Amino acid sequence: FSSNVWLEGNYEGLYAHLHSKMALIHRYPEEHNAQLKSDLGAWLNISPENLLLTNGSIEGIYLIAQAYRNNKSLILQPTFSEYEKACKINEHEIIFCTNHDLEDKIDKHQPNLVWICSPNNPDGYSFELSFLENIVEKYSKTIFIFDISFKEYCLEKQPNIDIISKYSNTILVYSFTKRYGIHGLRMGYIHSNSTIISILSRYCIPWALNTFAVEALKYITTNKNDHFDIFEWLQRKEMLIKSINELDVFECMD
Repeated sequence: FSSNVWLEGNYEGLYAHLHSKMALIHRYPEEHNAQLKSDLGAWLNISPENLLLTNGSIEGIYLIAQAYRNNKSLILQPTFSEYEKACKINEHEIIFCTNHDLEDKIDKHQPNLVWICSPNNPDGYSFELSFLENIVEKYSKTIFIFDISFKEYCLEKQPNIDIISKYSNTILVYSFTKRYGIHGLRMGYIHSNSTIISILSRYCIPWALNTFAVEALKYITTNKNDHFDIFEWLQRKEMLIKSINELDVFECMD
């Protein structure tokens, strides 16, 4: 119950692909993954200059906190604990808020950064996209970081490439772990405008993605049939809620 990761895909093709690339471990991967970034950008319909490949979304989170060190960050609670940890390490002034007082806290504290996981981990809460676009436009001097690693787990529309093209104060962070169930390979990306990507790139370590991660991402972008079915998951969710509510000692709050 503690890991929100897709685990029912057919991985035989990926295993076979990685096995066939075993000899590549004797070579360095491309230092900053220019070719892979170009391929991924074409797959996502994003210009490569607006992408930064990362060692999972976690590296993206820490890169952002480092690049904007000693700033003021507003973090919605409850949420993924690594936003707070990354900000503490980089000496941010940290303010917390809930889904209900987000704008009040922005007005009061004027943060430089706002961290929003959408849909949120762990409670699954998702703001309406129109609301998010409104606050991004309203607070144009604040940078909004949207962690969209769970975007495939939600039927509501989430922040996407459109929000980056419309607003210069937005950053998207994504991990391939949740959607593809490949925790150990550590693959993610940051999507933002070229100015922000250039700032973040200064803090990147070379060879952040190892050879197998690179090859796995190549495989993923050319093989989409992994049997991911959010509607089946939602049906199972309703069955679980129903079963819990049938027990006298529990009530499931959805």
